[in-house]
Amino acid sequence: MNPLLQQWLLNLAISFPIPLRLLSPAILNGRDDEPHALNVRSLQGFTFEDCVPCLVELAENGLVSFSDRSHRKTAPRDLASLMRRPGAEMELSFKLTRAGGLAWESMAEPRWHDMTDGYGTPRVGDGNLTGLCDWILFSQTQEHLIAELGWYPMLHSGDQINLATVRWSLAANYRVKYWKRLPNVHVVKFRSCLPPSEWRYERVPSWLTSWWHARSNWYRHPWEMGGWPPGRESLH
Repeated sequence: MNPLLQQWLLNLAISFPIPLRLLSPAILNGRDDEPHALNVRSLQGFTFEDCVPCLVELAENGLVSFSDRSHRKTAPRDLASLMRRPGAEMELSFKLTRAGGLAWESMAEPRWHDMTDGYGTPRVGDGNLTGLCDWILFSQTQEHLIAELGWYPMLHSGDQINLATVRWSLAANYRVKYWKRLPNVHVVKFRSCLPPSEWRYERVPSWLTSWWHARSNWYRHPWEMGGWPPGRESLH
């Protein structure tokens, strides 16, 4: 398989397992100015049927693993026949193995110390969503987290940080991706809260938006590498 095509496929799954149904025309021969569930550059001239044998090859080489909706793993030898069944894209998903993560890293050259990531868990009150979250943010670089916290209200439509809930720790071995752990990771947990009534939300300035997007460039994307885009000849 063409190395750039392989990297594009691996890159899809660096953050979470990818259901095959997301490999839609939006990212296979689609337009990059149209929104889609995966924030990637689309392949031109490829179809879902083109990608099936490539994904099977990645599974056979131990770089990705497949599972069904019940999270039961699918053996590589069964994939080709399963993916020919109608509706298979609604049942199967793939994720990186540890070897797949290392293969992705070898080309993406991630600067892990520049990465800041995290997630919010929606809070429920009286059986209903409150619109607020319990947050976990993490980074190997303390200053990055401090900047994220400082600009939190602007980046989250005015929601505030409940300062009484902030808890900061340093983890010796922390899972930053489902397949990757790093040493010495700063972890901050907090709850969001509604702003005071006198607080007025201002539109996010363009320079802050640019900074926010620049922070996501802590690794080389496939479309930033020489040889992009891969053509159909790379299938053979």
